[in-house]
Amino acid sequence: FLQGMREDGYEPSTETYACLLGSLAKRARRGGFVARETKERVVRLWEDIEANKVDADNKCRRYGLEVLGRGRASETESECKLAESILAGVTERSVRAHYYLSRGDTQEAARLVRAMIQQGDKPSDTLTNHLLSTVQKKNPEAAYKLFFTFDAPSNRDFVVLARPLAVEGDFRRIRALKHHVFGTAFENMDLRSLDTYLLGLAKCRQPINIMKFRRIVTDLEEVLKAKGIVTGAKHLVREEQQVLKSMKKIRWAFLKAWESRATKDGKKQLRKEPK
Repeated sequence: FLQGMREDGYEPSTETYACLLGSLAKRARRGGFVARETKERVVRLWEDIEANKVDADNKCRRYGLEVLGRGRASETESECKLAESILAGVTERSVRAHYYLSRGDTQEAARLVRAMIQQGDKPSDTLTNHLLSTVQKKNPEAAYKLFFTFDAPSNRDFVVLARPLAVEGDFRRIRALKHHVFGTAFENMDLRSLDTYLLGLAKCRQPINIMKFRRIVTDLEEVLKAKGIVTGAKHLVREEQQVLKSMKKIRWAFLKAWESRATKDGKKQLRKEPK
C-alpha cells in the first residue's frame, strides 16, 4: 500500500501511518492474543517510518507500543529494543500509561495517571477505564481504592467496579462508588449505571431501611421517566416484608422497558424474567 502511494507520486503522511498502526492495534485489542504476523507488521511499518524520516506523533507511538507491549512472554529482542526506542520519543504520560497497561504493569501505569491528575492533566475516560479494568482483574480491593483517587470518574468507570460488587450483593460499596461519581442524585447516571445500581439493590445482602428504599425507588422512577422509561413499579415498594423480591421486580420492569426501546433497532426482547 505504501509502495503504491509512492509510485503514484504521493508520500505517506503521519496520518497514514497512524491509520495503519491503529488498524493493527485494533486487531490486537479485539483478539486479546497478538499474532506474530501482527507484531512483524508493526516492526516493518516502523522501519519504513525511520527510513523515510517521518515525524511519528504520539498517536503512532501509542498504537505501535500497544501491539508490541502485548504477548510479553513471546517478544523477541528486536521487538523489545524497538519498543524502548519508540517509548523514548513519547511526550505524553497517557501514551506511556497505555503501554505499561498492555504489559500488565499496573503500578507504573497508576503512578503515571496519579501524576497526571496532580498536575491538572485530566486522563481520558479510555485510560482510566483501561487502568481500572486491568487492576480489577488482578486485585479488586486495589481497584476500589484507586477509584477514589480519580477526581471525576465516568459512567464506564463506575460500571467496571460496581458490576462485580452488584453480583455479589455488596450494595454499601456500590453506594460509596455512586456517591463519589454522581453525588446523591441519579440524573447523570446512564442506563448501564442505573441497571448496575438496581442489580446491586436486587441482590443486596445487607439490611435495607425501608424508608430509604422507598426514597431511592421514587427518585429512580423520576429519573427513568425523564429518560423515557416508565416501569410502573413504584407500587411494589408497599411490600415491606419482601423488599428484595420487590427490588427484583422493579429491576425486571426496568429491563423490559429498556429492552423495548431497542426493539426498533432489531434487537430481541428479554425472553424470561431473571431469577
